[in-house]
Amino acid sequence: MKLSKRDDIGRKLRSVVHHTLMLTRPAIITALTAMGWWFFRDAGYYFPENEPFEAIVTVILVLGVPFGILAAEAVRTAWNKHAQVTTSVLTRNRRQFLLYRDERILTAMHVLLAVFASLVIVVVSFFHYKEAWVGLMMVTVTTFSLSLVWSVIEQLENPRLSPWIRERIPAEWFEEDVDKFFLLEVKNNGRHKKKKKKSKRA
Repeated sequence: MKLSKRDDIGRKLRSVVHHTLMLTRPAIITALTAMGWWFFRDAGYYFPENEPFEAIVTVILVLGVPFGILAAEAVRTAWNKHAQVTTSVLTRNRRQFLLYRDERILTAMHVLLAVFASLVIVVVSFFHYKEAWVGLMMVTVTTFSLSLVWSVIEQLENPRLSPWIRERIPAEWFEEDVDKFFLLEVKNNGRHKKKKKKSKRA
């Protein structure tokens, strides 16, 4: 198999297509959010016009700052994992690849990111905008930016999504059973057997 080189035009085109597709989900989420915002705006659902601007900004900061901290930590963790996977590919280190292949950020972290991002979008959406285009721009930019963070983390976490990695390692590396490779099943069976022996003696 001929590996793609840095200056290969075909590789650059595939990279453009790949990263364009990565933007698809944030774009869809943004479009749906913008349509929902427009519907609620026309129905008159938004903060009162005389609502203190400082209070709304404070709420956004209270939600946005934790999200920023969590997102930065999640991206850093995913990037470090991606670096380990890349190193294992270059060194042909199967053990290291399998060690990091299925590692993901904790589900609780994803839940926190999703909740904070959703609340920020809700607050921004219900702000009273005098001009519709201003509101549309704020909602669109906010939603797309927060959604893009999720897509980038997913891209970094999943080596199967990287054409560069897929074309440089054997296909069986992706199919390898991690539990069998690290003998986790054997250890579990051993523990069960020990428990059974104790019960017989009793």
